[in-house]
Amino acid sequence: MDYKPYYLTENPFPELAVVKTDSPDIRLNGTIFLEEIFEKEIESLRQKLDSGISLIYLTGLQFERGVGKSAVLVHEWRRLRNTPQTVCIYVRCTESTPNNRPSGICASIAAEMHNQGYLWQAFRHHLMAYAEEEGRGGLTRSSLETMFNVIKGPVDTLPLTLYSHVANPEGIARNFTEWLSEKVKTEGSAPRLFATCYLTRPNTFPENFARIRTEDRITMYENILRITSSAGFTRHYFFLDQMEDTIMATPTGRMGEFSLGMRRILEASINKATIVVTLHPDSELKLNTSAAQHLQNLAPLDERHTVDLTTLDRRSEKTVSLVAEYMKHFRQGESPTPTYPLDHEAIRYLCYLKDGNIRLILQQLHQCLKLGVTDGYPVIDLNYILRHHGETMGSELNTTKYEEFKGSSQN
Repeated sequence: MDYKPYYLTENPFPELAVVKTDSPDIRLNGTIFLEEIFEKEIESLRQKLDSGISLIYLTGLQFERGVGKSAVLVHEWRRLRNTPQTVCIYVRCTESTPNNRPSGICASIAAEMHNQGYLWQAFRHHLMAYAEEEGRGGLTRSSLETMFNVIKGPVDTLPLTLYSHVANPEGIARNFTEWLSEKVKTEGSAPRLFATCYLTRPNTFPENFARIRTEDRITMYENILRITSSAGFTRHYFFLDQMEDTIMATPTGRMGEFSLGMRRILEASINKATIVVTLHPDSELKLNTSAAQHLQNLAPLDERHTVDLTTLDRRSEKTVSLVAEYMKHFRQGESPTPTYPLDHEAIRYLCYLKDGNIRLILQQLHQCLKLGVTDGYPVIDLNYILRHHGETMGSELNTTKYEEFKGSSQN
């Protein structure tokens, strides 16, 4: 549809306002964000992140969906992911495998640490130290520096023999594993898997990590944290979005097992990692039962561990700022106002009608502009809204509620 008469390249608002971090669409991937909407909540979250709390819950006590939990979580993930000496990972939890249980979450975190290059940086650090300290097996610091300057990240096959006198990478892997286990104080499958995969076929690491059945993945997760921490990553942040879906899909009879697994992840993360999760009211109630006591004893749903997000005030002026923020990313030319063609009063009415629920507001704004284009690009003011109430607001006009809005606007 042609939005040029609105001084827009396209509709700025998402048709379905859900966060998808891997989407190229800035309306969905968290690029568009207005901090002033969540000023107090962000301040509270950052204080908790800085204090090193093991688990932080982003909750929405008034509504199950649409208050901005995922948006805030993704915004903080984006803010921290380029911080030096910091591992910052986003994982979307699910109702089904693998991310519906602690072991699957550990595997997904490890996979993202590989995908984002954190494990490659740790590999470089440790292999360089190994070559310098051991000075055997045909590896030299200068040859490795040349290799790592050419190969910037994990590859399908590491051409180690091209950059060294190593004839048998598998043999080096055994020696490197022993050295790493001693230096980092790790044991079991994690250091062996890390050394073997990265010295031969680095990109096989995630699938091999997820495939191993002989060892507890939470223990492997703990050892991977030790490997990255000892490589200079002083802090790890793991953002687990939509944890509510995982909790609600966990049968009541298995909540004890789930809770114990999450507690073990937190214990493995002490002094190394902070985990941030989202919850809605039903999932919070499920965690507040005796079945989840293992987790709650360590990280209770109290003020210290919880950041509560609410809807906007129904009369909030911040809605106008939010509309302008979305629109500026799609502007072309000089528009009459930052929110053109949307009138401020119409925006306030929409906020009032949707009880300040940000997701519903954004989705309805999409429909408003779409209808405006279809109707011949009118200015979308309150009169236009009232004439086309069902199409623009998603419901028929409720005169009582409209009068309440008018009364509140005059006060």
